Amino acid sequence: MPYQSTMSDHLGAVYLIDASSWIKAQTIEVPEDGRTRLWEWLGRMAAEGRVHTVQVVVEEVLRNHPDAHERMTKFLDEPGFVVSRREQLRNPDETKELQEIGDRFRSLRRNLKGREKGDAYLVARARVTGHVIVTEEGGGKGKIPAVCRALGVECRTLLELVIAERLV
Repeated sequence: MPYQSTMSDHLGAVYLIDASSWIKAQTIEVPEDGRTRLWEWLGRMAAEGRVHTVQVVVEEVLRNHPDAHERMTKFLDEPGFVVSRREQLRNPDETKELQEIGDRFRSLRRNLKGREKGDAYLVARARVTGHVIVTEEGGGKGKIPAVCRALGVECRTLLELVIAERLV
């Protein structure tokens, strides 16, 4: 069961979206017009500066679902869409958080094939900025929701985001 936020829902939050949620936006089993509306909404949120991600997540989506990557990269031209690069974390606090999270929760740094994952970057950024992470990962040990719970970071699924933003 996904981690359920104990924080109150609020409109206007900034969301850091994980690869699993970008892929879910493309593969969700709804009529095509519903999926199209979801992507349009994500595009508007990106333009408003309320949807962010990290470069490692963009790379994960490209490796795992080229169609979702193609749709997601259309947001790159939006001035408000922030993609934080590995080497350009916003400030020294994020760099410190990234190191501590990587040391404490090693499973967030690499997948089973040794590829770098965006999870630790997302959690470090959210911890420093107060942004909300959006992920489809289960809540098991070493997964984003469990780490968020341990660190007091707000975490939602894509469906919870849609509900919180009153899109349904």
